[in-house]
Amino acid sequence: FFFFFFFFFFFFFFFTKVNFLFCFFFFFIHKIFDEKFILQE
Repeated sequence: FFFFFFFFFFFFFFFTKVNFLFCFFFFFIHKIFDEKFILQE
């Protein structure tokens, strides 16, 4: 039971980390594209 709880906690922590990185990456690329389009105009 304890092992299962630990595994669940680890999985949840890992998933949130990946989600956070994905959001940050998406935001970074969006910002770069915005700057590129602004420079082109």
